[in-house]
Amino acid sequence: MNNLHFHWQIAWLCWQIAALSVFASARDAKDPGARHPFLLFSGKDVEGLRNEADSRRKVTASRLREAVKTMLARPADYLPPKLPEDYGKSWNEVYGNNLVPLAMHCVLWPDKAAMDLLLVYADRMAAANSWFIKPLPRDEVPVSHSLIGFSTMFDLVHSELSEVRKKRYLAVIAHYGSQLYARSVSENVHWSFTVVHNHTPTILLAMTMSAMVAEKHGVREAPRWRHRATELYFQNMQVLALVVDGSLNEAVTYGSYTSWSVTQLAFLLRRRVHLDTLSNPWFAKHLDFLRFTILPGFRETLGIGDSSTTWFFGPESQLHFLDRFVLRTGEANWLASRVREKRENKGRLVQAKAHRWTSLHTELVWSDPMLGETPLSTTPELHVFSDWGVAVYGGGTRDGQTFVSLKCSVPNGRAQYRLAQENSWPFIKGFRSFNPGHEHPDQGSFIFYPNGRPFITDALYGPKLAHLNNVLAFSPSSGKLDCTYPLQGQLGSNCDKWFDYRDPETFKMQADIVSAAQDHGMVMMLGEYSGSYTPALGLRSVQRATLLLSPGVLLVLDTVKLKQTSSVQHAHAFFHNNQHPFSLAADGQAAYVLVDGHRHTVTWNASHGGQVKASVSNSTFPAEYRTRTTHFVNATFPVSEQSARHVAWLFTADGNSVSRPVFTSMRDDSVFVRVRVNGVQYHVGMATRLASAKSRVKELGSPAMLSVDVNGSRVHFGARHRERDDGGEGHRRSSAASSHGLLQDWLMYGLPLVLVCLLLWRRPYSSRSWTSQVVKLATGFWLLIVAWHVYSLLFLPGARPLLNAHNIEPGLIDDRQGMPEILVTALPGSGIEIVQDLLHSDVDIRNLSMAALPAASREAEHALLSSSTRDLVLCPPPSSPSPAMSLLGALSGGTSRSANSQSVDVLVQWLKAILSDPDVYLRSVVQQDSSADANELLAAQLEQRPDSSTALFDGSGSWNSHGRFVGQLLGDAGRVVLVVRDPRSWVADHAAKCDRKCAYVERLYQGLSGLADGNDEDSKLGCEMPKEYTSLVQEMKRGKPAILRSPHRFLALLWAVNVRLSMSPELVDNPERNHLVLPIELLLSEPERTAEQLFRWLGLPLRPVSLHRLLSVVNTGMFSVPPYAPFKKGAFLKSWDGLTKQQVHEIEKLTLDTRRLIRTFEGHVYMSSEPS
Repeated sequence: MNNLHFHWQIAWLCWQIAALSVFASARDAKDPGARHPFLLFSGKDVEGLRNEADSRRKVTASRLREAVKTMLARPADYLPPKLPEDYGKSWNEVYGNNLVPLAMHCVLWPDKAAMDLLLVYADRMAAANSWFIKPLPRDEVPVSHSLIGFSTMFDLVHSELSEVRKKRYLAVIAHYGSQLYARSVSENVHWSFTVVHNHTPTILLAMTMSAMVAEKHGVREAPRWRHRATELYFQNMQVLALVVDGSLNEAVTYGSYTSWSVTQLAFLLRRRVHLDTLSNPWFAKHLDFLRFTILPGFRETLGIGDSSTTWFFGPESQLHFLDRFVLRTGEANWLASRVREKRENKGRLVQAKAHRWTSLHTELVWSDPMLGETPLSTTPELHVFSDWGVAVYGGGTRDGQTFVSLKCSVPNGRAQYRLAQENSWPFIKGFRSFNPGHEHPDQGSFIFYPNGRPFITDALYGPKLAHLNNVLAFSPSSGKLDCTYPLQGQLGSNCDKWFDYRDPETFKMQADIVSAAQDHGMVMMLGEYSGSYTPALGLRSVQRATLLLSPGVLLVLDTVKLKQTSSVQHAHAFFHNNQHPFSLAADGQAAYVLVDGHRHTVTWNASHGGQVKASVSNSTFPAEYRTRTTHFVNATFPVSEQSARHVAWLFTADGNSVSRPVFTSMRDDSVFVRVRVNGVQYHVGMATRLASAKSRVKELGSPAMLSVDVNGSRVHFGARHRERDDGGEGHRRSSAASSHGLLQDWLMYGLPLVLVCLLLWRRPYSSRSWTSQVVKLATGFWLLIVAWHVYSLLFLPGARPLLNAHNIEPGLIDDRQGMPEILVTALPGSGIEIVQDLLHSDVDIRNLSMAALPAASREAEHALLSSSTRDLVLCPPPSSPSPAMSLLGALSGGTSRSANSQSVDVLVQWLKAILSDPDVYLRSVVQQDSSADANELLAAQLEQRPDSSTALFDGSGSWNSHGRFVGQLLGDAGRVVLVVRDPRSWVADHAAKCDRKCAYVERLYQGLSGLADGNDEDSKLGCEMPKEYTSLVQEMKRGKPAILRSPHRFLALLWAVNVRLSMSPELVDNPERNHLVLPIELLLSEPERTAEQLFRWLGLPLRPVSLHRLLSVVNTGMFSVPPYAPFKKGAFLKSWDGLTKQQVHEIEKLTLDTRRLIRTFEGHVYMSSEPS
């Protein structure tokens, strides 16, 4: 019955198409451009493509020739089945995928044999009873591949088809196109509401191509298909715009499905209906995803999630698309050529028959030889995918380089996870709009390829089980998954094929790359992922750090903290190699694997005397449409709710001499490990209370999460260490600690041996009894020291051992030493809100806004800072013994300075309280203030960010010139940031208010009216005003009507005076100290680099979550800069179109001297742009 219905539909569509063919033919006769081909290129482009295929695009063309040659040699291996009912018996995307290169060959090199094969091929597809797969009737993906291939073929060889075939093929295209459309408007198909999943763009591409072909031939319903596909495509691109790192959460292999379809959709909509989505920031960053996920030597790709060792589609096609239409640098072309070269070696990058030739036609059409090839750096570098939650080192490098990666993320990636939680867009239906079925329960997993050789690998596509990933599992199990008993893995674990994202608990999971940094030839990655396990396990913290000490040595530190109610007794670590089996050492305390004849070894040591019990095994499991085998180490160690448990794993490539890692200190909030590598001793300290900057400073001496002492120097990863102003006392203590470690080695190993040698030298060798006594004495002394070490490790975990090599003395540093207290100021409309949002996303910083503080806390400020805008142009307080008195007189509107000494004390106390001791102060504010909103805001900050630095924000401009005074109050811990905006943009935005009666400019004029009247008190301040101040006074004397008619001069001078007075002499001469001018344009145009430099200057590590938040704001404009228009990057960077050229020139001239003084990080002079 279904087959009969299908053929009736085909007959009806054939009749309809025949009726409309007359009109279509008449239109084609009038419009030659409307003829086929038209999707990817027009008929007039064919000759040029033929010439290019024989010259500059010869490499890709030769692959296309070879593909068709292979098909012609063995047609039975590639043709669809003869029997119509057999087409849908099994997964059949291969037929649509391989039809396109055959059609492209017939266009470029007309050949009878190839054309005959194509007609047989297409006839069999058209005659099939159904393109749907019988076992999977609700899966539209194989149908979409058939429809994409068939529509493309129809377009390419339309002129070579008979009229009968044209009608028959077009009817088939229209039939399946209409079916996909009908399903897309139904709530029952997931891809109609699921975004950024490989099924969705693939099906939308099929709908779009079939609609364009059918629409061209007059099928009236076709425009609706195209509009529906375009609507869903735009929803997907809207979400991808938030994926700021250019990644795809389905990882490399299945992600290539999405990128292959998205690039074609973007091209077709731009070419055929003039809808351009190429400005989407995801495109610009996608090159990073394709590049850094290639393992050294281009041998295989990163195997996270349901991956194989290569891409399903491309990536040469996607790379040529990016270079031609987005990047225009030649870098993507270069990467495509390297991938193409390595594929010729028949290695692990070679694709399956179903995908090998699918994208050759777009690869050929999109490549732009005129761009050339610009080599990318092959020097290993650290790259963090802040949305995907993956840190990689060594991706896209030459053979022989080392690769390390660590994954800690939430389902679907950070942006989609946040969208699902917030439900902020109409088409987002919570987590129902996302499908992470191809993800794995693999938070905390890492891989390690020392010198390019696979030591620790991913297990690739397979069941979603803990022991098939390089992660920790726990026992005893809660019994939720019987197939994993007695182990309990992560949320999302499933005994079946798919990641269990339908479990409500799965979308509550939390995991994060907390820090990743590269310094002194070492690479550190640190993740926290206790939230990826069920709460029933009672895990307080699960933390993993990977530290690459040298290209062949990786130290991995695992820390597990349990809640008092936890019943967990053991943790199980798994380490995989999908190519080579592991063997266990004779003592059971190491495992090794032979890779190309090179022995790679993992050794370990557990804290608190815990014994690690290890075994080696392998597992064979179903994957895709085959089986796969992985080999692994299973290492079990005890855990306890009494205190944190740590295990140090040392992964060593052949040719390295290492010692077993030794724990030298285990405290509540830190752990220290010593290891010797090739004669160099490393002493590694890791904080285990990551959310507390105060704790990290106390334990490690800086806000860094991890530090290393090596060769007499200390490396603080991710945070610039500021030396104490104690004459080097802190450094001497560090050196003393280092010497203390050498003393320990001497006492433990050297002293007994020296005693024996001395005593033997003083006594004759014949005195055997004396010799025996000496040996016994030395041995006893040595055993005593060892016994003390064992005792301190086992029974005194909270105290440092008596002999602790290179130990950092936590108690020697003041609790807040190394933690900055920050004041951020700006003129209104300068973008301080963007900086505030960046700092607020970091848990190390507690943000407070002057405007948002409760009335109780603003009382002192209002008593001192008048609302008068005269504060915008007051000179900073002098550095005399009583600077605050001069300041106070100015701020109070010119009243007697001597009368305000008491208020000065209030100001000093208020600033010290709110910045230097915020906890006590804010708690008192919460208790006193009656505002429920204020109470909730401050209470949340206090609870969620204990022991954090405090950042105080004021965007009114009144505090700009007082940053130096605040810096003096705060001392070395103070950081004062002045946010400035290009004066042309700033003036243009404020001058635009004159369209609304100039209310803002009029308020400024009234506030500064004393300047024009000559009643200003600023001349009595005893400081030299800049020349712009005199110009401002003269401008004021022109009178209000003149200023309101042309306010740009007045505003430009106001900007110049305010910024000039904000810059103390120390800031101009030494911008690296405690004051910084931050041009907002620099943060917007180079967000990653500028944010890293800003946090380094603050002395804090930049967390990937903070960078992700900034990039989201910059890329999407999900922000507003009140009281102005919603933030848009392009308009904000250069928004002076409302000014005339003469006005712009005047502004540039009036502010030039001030702009020349602005220096950014590392002392570089900042000029937002040269005068026009």
